[in-house]
Amino acid sequence: MTHGMGLLTDESVKPEAIMSMWTKAVKAEDEPEVAAAAAEALAKLMLAGVVTEDEMLKVLVETYFNPVSAQNEPLKQALSYFFPVFCHSVPDYQYCMARVLVLINFSKYRLRSRLFILCSDLRRTLKMRKRWCLHLR
Repeated sequence: MTHGMGLLTDESVKPEAIMSMWTKAVKAEDEPEVAAAAAEALAKLMLAGVVTEDEMLKVLVETYFNPVSAQNEPLKQALSYFFPVFCHSVPDYQYCMARVLVLINFSKYRLRSRLFILCSDLRRTLKMRKRWCLHLR
């Protein structure tokens, strides 16, 4: 029996608050056990179709590829099992993963572009300062 997020339609509990709490738990870098348990629970809820938001899948994918969480073996193991099972279980989940990966790649591309611009501006500034310092000698 699956209730989904409709079970939380009471005014006292907002689904957004639950998702925000889950996101914070999965991204808990200082508590690796909490992050692993939250990611595993969220993965199970997504496989069961209880949680269907793309944003939650995006959190799991970003957490998996985050270099900070690379040392969290239980988290890596849970997500390494989850992603293939998730994508191969229901065709709609493949589309969901594709949407999420496009969003992640686009945001990483924009970040990389901004960093490239900042680095080139920094290089230009450093060259100018070097020229100024040479004239001061």
